[in-house]
Amino acid sequence: MTTTWCVPVVGESRAPDLAEVRRALELLCDPRNGAELFSLFPARHQSFRGDDLDGLTADVRQHLGSLGNYVSVNPVAPGFRNAPGVGARVSDFIKRRYLVLDIDPVRPSKDRNASEEEHAAARGVCAAATRFLAGKGWPDPLLIDSGGGWLALYRVDLPNDLITRALVKRVLVALAGAFDMPGATIDLGAAKVTFHARLPGTWNQKGPHEAGRPQRMARLARVPAAPGLVTLEQLRELAGPDPESARPKKRLRVRVSSGRQQARAAAYARQAVKDECARVASAAVGQRNETLNRAAFALGQLIGGGVLTRGEAEGALAEAADRAGLEGREALGTIKSGLDAGEKQPRGLPDEAPAPVPEKKPEPGDPAPERIIYRASEVTPREVVWLWPGRIPCGKLTTFAGLGGLGKTFVLCDIAARVTRGADWSDAPGEGCAAGLVLFISGEDDPDDTLVPRLIELGADLSRVIFLKTEVQDQFTLADLDTLDTALRQAGGEVRFVAIDPPTAYLGGVDDHKNAELRALLSPLRSWAARWGVAVVFNTHLNKQSAKAEALMRVTGSVAWVNAVRAAHLFTRDPEDNTRRLFVPMKSNLGSERKGLAYRIVETERLARVEWLGEVRTTADQAVTAGPERQRRDAVATEWLVERFRERREWSSEDLFETGRRDGVHRDAIFAAKRQLELPRARRSVSEDGSVGYFWWVPADWPLLSQSHSTEKNCDDCDDSSEEVI
Repeated sequence: MTTTWCVPVVGESRAPDLAEVRRALELLCDPRNGAELFSLFPARHQSFRGDDLDGLTADVRQHLGSLGNYVSVNPVAPGFRNAPGVGARVSDFIKRRYLVLDIDPVRPSKDRNASEEEHAAARGVCAAATRFLAGKGWPDPLLIDSGGGWLALYRVDLPNDLITRALVKRVLVALAGAFDMPGATIDLGAAKVTFHARLPGTWNQKGPHEAGRPQRMARLARVPAAPGLVTLEQLRELAGPDPESARPKKRLRVRVSSGRQQARAAAYARQAVKDECARVASAAVGQRNETLNRAAFALGQLIGGGVLTRGEAEGALAEAADRAGLEGREALGTIKSGLDAGEKQPRGLPDEAPAPVPEKKPEPGDPAPERIIYRASEVTPREVVWLWPGRIPCGKLTTFAGLGGLGKTFVLCDIAARVTRGADWSDAPGEGCAAGLVLFISGEDDPDDTLVPRLIELGADLSRVIFLKTEVQDQFTLADLDTLDTALRQAGGEVRFVAIDPPTAYLGGVDDHKNAELRALLSPLRSWAARWGVAVVFNTHLNKQSAKAEALMRVTGSVAWVNAVRAAHLFTRDPEDNTRRLFVPMKSNLGSERKGLAYRIVETERLARVEWLGEVRTTADQAVTAGPERQRRDAVATEWLVERFRERREWSSEDLFETGRRDGVHRDAIFAAKRQLELPRARRSVSEDGSVGYFWWVPADWPLLSQSHSTEKNCDDCDDSSEEVI
């Protein structure tokens, strides 16, 4: 095979070559299915129909300010649409259309462009590998000079499943073992069906344009005249035997005398694989490889016991390693060594609980065990420190929850702006916190076109707001405490507020509908917040449960989003004024709950801002359970009760209820109005005949009274010896 290498011109305008872009999209996109464009800095995903070349090209033109433009090489489902800020998942891809050799040069750092020597090294590895494959009868590939490295794309027609992924990975491992060199390597990450190739016609801008390390435009280097398909037999020949098929099959060592027993064994194996993969996906950065090894060992024991097949375990662990960011031969080697070690210590399906192990009595000379307890007398009590008094505690976790479109992120930005300035809180003049830094981790809103403009409008000190780099945030999970530690150390100041919006984007494979799994994920984060003294706020959503459900049960996912945090607040519409929104407490474990606050999102000349409107008496449960009819009834009863006390400041309960009956105001509505108005406790009175009566009353300075009642009987004349109902 003869290859013509097209060397790009360096130093052109940074505008894309739209003719080259369109030509590349026509080659890379499957016209019968969907395609996804991905850009870096700012990070964004956009889905299109594969035959919508005009739309795809226009999208590239619109986002030519991005530092990188990529296109999926495998098709997604035709009706797939991206959620905001979220790319296509493995399950969204319907098949494999290309097998990709992604040859990367070895550079001094990831944020610098490749030099001419490094670029040439990648080209050399690409040329050697493609010549070798041509000798094996493989068809000509589509070649792309990505501007830093090189891509060779071979047409295939394969399903999107674990078996195919493992096969493709073995192909890449075999080629990497044969052709990797110190200056360039074949990236094993291209085995993922979600792989995106740099789009020809756009610029590779890994770093600044500088002498010796220029920015280059990606180009189509070779388009085969008659592209053919790589066959499954050719792939298997290159990949070598499947490790599972190379070892003798073991008979199931558990009793399978009935279909029920077989079903139990299969269910046990599935759950074991799921549990071990969840541990790998949610492991902290520095512990991921060790967790992968332990998971492989545990599943290897089941393989040795005949409960599980090796192929099933290997495929699932490889996917979990990918989600955890463990790529390459190191992860595959860890899986293999763990499975091999586990098979040597087999275990089968447990039939019954193991017998208790008798406690070993200490003998003279045994070392004393390390002390794992401490006494309450050793604890120094301290007061709760608040970021926002009564609402957001420092060193704790707090949850915000509400439906979309209520301005939750605007409120987060308002809080962040106040923290950066050390400004007062809207409901607590003179109680502003000391100025500090804010860390924003947002999976829904981009900093450049959403968060920073809002922060500017709200008067934030932008030098005190920090974000994670896109490539770091893409790998971040709530278990990744090492990343959080690094971010706070590099911030160069005291970080007081961390906003995570939404937390469900960073679960790392944990099912947040399972209370135990979510609590296990949040517990270390809670300790981390206490260690740094930062206020961590989760900004999440409400589910679509019945409106009769309590507010706490409306938070999306497990109740741990409310039970595992120290404070929780609800965002909702004001049932009495559709132009207003309410921010009301659902829970506070650290002090008495404050009243809710009303607010509006007010348009300004440039954008919008939050206008706080003062306290409200509506509770979270009232906000989510009160329908329009009940809201109107309660509002009428409240107004009616105010009018009665304007007539006179003390009523016997019998007279009040009888008056309400005549006026069509129900007894329950009167009690609801009493709670809404926060009236004093009723006075209890005992008459001469021993009968007991109750009197509802308000003080003379009750704010809702008019000034015309000064001539009425003063409650100071009431019998002070009367008892008060508790």
